[in-house]
Amino acid sequence: MVVGGVAFFATAPSFQKLKAQTESRWASQPRLSRAPAHQFIGPGETTISIEGVMYPDRLGGAGTIEALRTLCSLGEVVPLISISAGSIIGVAHGGYFVSSVSDEREYFDRGQPRKVTFTVTLKAYGADGGSLLGGGGLF
Repeated sequence: MVVGGVAFFATAPSFQKLKAQTESRWASQPRLSRAPAHQFIGPGETTISIEGVMYPDRLGGAGTIEALRTLCSLGEVVPLISISAGSIIGVAHGGYFVSSVSDEREYFDRGQPRKVTFTVTLKAYGADGGSLLGGGGLF
C-alpha cells in the first residue's frame, strides 16, 4: 500500500489493520401521521483507517510518521495505491487526503522510541469529472 510517497510493506512501517467505511446520503422528508420517507441523494464519504506498528531501531521507518503528518498539514490530495505481495504492479484507488495521524511511542532507548504504533485516517477526495485523483472507490 502506498499513500502519496509513503509505502507500507513487510519491513517498517507495517500495517496490521485496514478499516474501510463507505457512507451513503439520504434526505429525510417528514410526513403527516406517518414515519418519514427517505430519498437517496448520492454517495457519501469513503474513509480508510490504517493501523500499524513499526520498530524504528530494528527496521527503520522513523521518518514515516513525520512524512504522513506533513501530508496531513499540507492538505494535498495523493494517490492511494495497493500493491500485491511479490508484484510490481499496483492498483490505483483514486485521490485521498490524510485527515489525521496519531501515534504512540514506547520503550525508549537514549531518547528514541523502540516501538511506535500508529493510525492514519484517509478520506476520498471525491473530485468531479474523470480526474486521475478523483474516484474514491474501495478495494
